[in-house]
Amino acid sequence: MPQEIETVRDFYEAVNRRDFEQAELYFHPEVEIYPAIGGELDARRRYRGREEGREVLEWIADGFEVTVEIEEVIEAGSNLVLQRERWRPRGRQGIETPIELYDLYEVEAGLIRRINGFRDREEALNAAGLA
Repeated sequence: MPQEIETVRDFYEAVNRRDFEQAELYFHPEVEIYPAIGGELDARRRYRGREEGREVLEWIADGFEVTVEIEEVIEAGSNLVLQRERWRPRGRQGIETPIELYDLYEVEAGLIRRINGFRDREEALNAAGLA
């Protein structure tokens, strides 16, 4: 398994355990995150650095039990990984609302340097140069 795919997989193992301290260690110090989901998180905002990256993870999990299933992995270049992910947030009342997202990861020196989130498959493929 290429290093980049393994890095992203290990990152989500930590996220699924709600071990955000461990997940944060997979972020490059200058990570940039452009989330695909909105609400209070404001999908147009850019999050930079490990501290803001952890803020994104904590916001996503606030009030929810979130599990992320990786459904498809595409090597998009020497340091790019595109994933189709099924996010399964479960609220306090136990209601689960699955969301399909596409995340494009840029991995540098074994750390996640950038995450671009998409709701649309074609948009994600275009961003990865795979259209």
